[in-house]
Amino acid sequence: MLFRSLTGTRHTNAGTYNGDAWAFTDVTGNYANASGTVDDVIVEAAPTCTIIPLDVVYDGTEHGAAGSCRGVPGDGVLSGLVLTGTRHTNAGTYNGDPWAFTDVTGNYADASGTVDGVIRKATPDCSITPYSVTYDATEQIAAGACLGVDDLPLSGLDLGDTEHTDAGQYVGDAWTFTDVTGNYRNRSGAVTNVIAKAWPECDLTPYSVTYDATEHTATGTCTGVGTDGELGGLALSGTAHTNAGTYANDAWTFTDVTGNYRNRSGKIVDLIEKAEQAALSVDQ
Repeated sequence: MLFRSLTGTRHTNAGTYNGDAWAFTDVTGNYANASGTVDDVIVEAAPTCTIIPLDVVYDGTEHGAAGSCRGVPGDGVLSGLVLTGTRHTNAGTYNGDPWAFTDVTGNYADASGTVDGVIRKATPDCSITPYSVTYDATEQIAAGACLGVDDLPLSGLDLGDTEHTDAGQYVGDAWTFTDVTGNYRNRSGAVTNVIAKAWPECDLTPYSVTYDATEHTATGTCTGVGTDGELGGLALSGTAHTNAGTYANDAWTFTDVTGNYRNRSGKIVDLIEKAEQAALSVDQ
């Protein structure tokens, strides 16, 4: 029976093993013992690395690619995968982000590569409030805000096309949100704004006079709001009379010429009293 020993050449981990010893020991007495060395090599294995590209919607926090590197069945998931080069916060397309696997066991080859990632722009939450007011001679503008992540207000909302002063119904007033950060989608829309006509303040003064053979007319003014002052459009011709009498239903009208006021009308009582007859002069 022959006996040989190769236990000195047995290894598990990758590496170069020079001078591994072997021995032959004769157990029969018929052979000389022998021994020697041999150079052995266990080559590093290639890890299987799976990298999942970054693909999320912007939310104000940092994101990166995911992944793992696995070894042979008995080793499972390996440590040493670095994905810091794939981490980003702002919206954008990130082509060629580097990743690297550095073996910490000595049994696997290092690996590296690139991956393309994207953080998609978020949609802002825009709330626009149209107005429905009465004309007051001042400029009106719709209110609103566009909110981003964490309900923080964003710059870039333009409500300039909703600005109006004169009375009217403004259908389709445009608003726009233009992102200034690169992290949000642009948005736009339209609202309907209304400025109702105001009531003018009309002050009429009827007359009470004595007949004098001339025509009389009531006086009055219609005044607007704010800085508009006295308005044109007051007609008092229905109050014009010459002869003595009580005019109980004299009509006046206000017809708006600006588009900002409601028309008005009413009646007043005007009076022209009879004149006293002049005394006659009699020659004696």
